[in-house]
Amino acid sequence: MSKEIKKTITINPIARVHGDATMTLEIKGDKIIRARTTSLYVRGFEKILVGRDPLDAPYLTQRICGICSAAHGVAASLALENMAQAKVPNNGLLLRNIAFAVDIIMNHITFLYVLALPDYFRPPSVSPLVPNPTKDYRLPAQYNQQLGQSYLQALTMRAIAHQLAALWSGKAPHQHGMLAGGFPLPPTAERVLESLSLLAQLKGFIIDRMLPDLELVGEFYPEYWLLGQGYGRLISYPTFPLDNRGTTVFKGGRVVAGKVLPLCPDKITEDVTRSWYRGGEEAPATGHTDIEPDKDGAYSWIKAPRYQGLPYETGPLARMWINGYWRRGLSALDRLMARAVEAKLIVNLIEDWLNQIQLRAPTFKPIKLPREGRGLGLTGAMRGALGHWVEIRGGRIAHYQIITPSAWNYSPADAKGQPGPVEKALEKTPVADPDNPVEAGRILRSFDPCYSCAVHTVTAKQEKLWRVL
Repeated sequence: MSKEIKKTITINPIARVHGDATMTLEIKGDKIIRARTTSLYVRGFEKILVGRDPLDAPYLTQRICGICSAAHGVAASLALENMAQAKVPNNGLLLRNIAFAVDIIMNHITFLYVLALPDYFRPPSVSPLVPNPTKDYRLPAQYNQQLGQSYLQALTMRAIAHQLAALWSGKAPHQHGMLAGGFPLPPTAERVLESLSLLAQLKGFIIDRMLPDLELVGEFYPEYWLLGQGYGRLISYPTFPLDNRGTTVFKGGRVVAGKVLPLCPDKITEDVTRSWYRGGEEAPATGHTDIEPDKDGAYSWIKAPRYQGLPYETGPLARMWINGYWRRGLSALDRLMARAVEAKLIVNLIEDWLNQIQLRAPTFKPIKLPREGRGLGLTGAMRGALGHWVEIRGGRIAHYQIITPSAWNYSPADAKGQPGPVEKALEKTPVADPDNPVEAGRILRSFDPCYSCAVHTVTAKQEKLWRVL
């Protein structure tokens, strides 16, 4: 029997618009036996916030990311409202939900067409769409052309989504309308009607293009209904408040072995065993972010969020599963389809909310923060569970911790040796070409990685074969 060849492949960059994270794969024969995610940068947003006026948080935290900025504005606002025990006017909740939901629609369009689907259809042979990452394109010419047309139309649709968000928040991304206490812009009939007109275009694209396109991909790449399943544990937070009593459109919770279970935020911790930070496992409400770039055994700037000590996957798939809208499976294609299903649900929600707006009702009520206190803001962001933990002392931010969806998904291994969800999802994946494991790229991108724009240098400890997939 011939000896199976073992090799190491590094995928760099992971995502098509972020060049600051890598995935290192150990492949033996025709299977991935180990995966390791590495984030190559640290910015220290949590440190930047210390000493600031707490009301700055919804604005500053949106600068964490330009593609999912509204989610941070919402989470920061919820954390401050939680601390102040504030009551937000119903009109303010509706308008905040609309602005946030439109940003989610923009993200889902961008992710599916610009970042994920080019793994499955052959894009036009023009820069920057070439070179193609693989020869494994299976769509017949007619269907490939259909997805190519959808790709170009998606660029227009994401601009329309930003236009709709800017109608209410002044600009997008980094919306000015996200602040604690509600929404600052009083609605007008003209603005509502213009919003409904723009929304109709988004709705038509989602129904006529997005859902059929994803069904085509599922038909011609059937093995991806099985690949990339990971732990099978999901986590999601409550999303889109409808009142001040805790009622939300999408409930939070967990999925373990197919069963939906309750969520207790106090059981969330962060492990830094394999991260370039000092300390041990801590709760985010009291955790620290102190860098240690030369730490032995560490390989990422991402911490390892855990729930009761266990890794959990998050994202639209978790949100749709917990709320009963998508329970087909937990594979790479299930993640893509769940986003499309969610996009259809959310575009209908936005339409309902626009029609519920009361033109003369209040939209904002200033909150009164204590001089000392703690607050927690949980929401379901574009990529999954997003949490902001804030503490105020002397009227200023003394402590701020953020756990993003990509921290859950792309976390490194922890003290118990448990790999992060993406690392786990790649284990035992068969690859047709060990020198060009396109399967790995498709699986890891199904989680919709979100990193920002700075790249730091790492020193390789061993010789690696580099491929851009």
